[in-house]
Amino acid sequence: LIAPHVVLTAGHCLYSTRSNQLKAVTTIAPGRTRVGSSTHSPWGRWTVTDMVVLQEYRDGRGSSFDLGVAIVAPTIDDMCNVTFPGDKVGYVGLAPATDDRLQQVSIIGYPAEKPDGTMWDSGVCSNNQGWSKSGVIGFHYCDTSPGMSGSAFLSNGDTAVGVHAYGFEALSRNGGVLLLGSFYDQVLQWSQTYMSRDCEGQQGTL
Repeated sequence: LIAPHVVLTAGHCLYSTRSNQLKAVTTIAPGRTRVGSSTHSPWGRWTVTDMVVLQEYRDGRGSSFDLGVAIVAPTIDDMCNVTFPGDKVGYVGLAPATDDRLQQVSIIGYPAEKPDGTMWDSGVCSNNQGWSKSGVIGFHYCDTSPGMSGSAFLSNGDTAVGVHAYGFEALSRNGGVLLLGSFYDQVLQWSQTYMSRDCEGQQGTL
């Protein structure tokens, strides 16, 4: 979450370049866990109302544009209290991916190689080997696996500076899109999407 109602993720989590259409992402559930055959959403579930992916990614221009956001509607109780997910769990700030910030990055997600439905923290990604960049792609040494795409590059535990998206086996590194230049500006704009806390006008639009 980069705002009470805005979820930053990888574009390929929201859009299929094979079918050239948005995926059927309907719900978010922060901190969802699975115990045995039961799924638990400790903070609640929210309905996705809109998804936006960089047009360049939709046009097939590749991994350098693999960014998007989902917008969610609030829950509203009988007393007309409007609640967004960020009201329950908080949300992170945004900052450009400077070298200093990258040295403090960790990745939190749901790796497929771990027990189903469990969240894991990678620890700091630099592994004493540092980061490298190719344009807006940042390469790191965090131990990640499928299922962690869309997780933020989280610097100092509270600031998103990019989004994890790929494993580059041939390079023995993993990577994703960094918030640099116009990419940072675009994500910041997405985070400022209008939201209403009025019972009758709560849906955000882009």
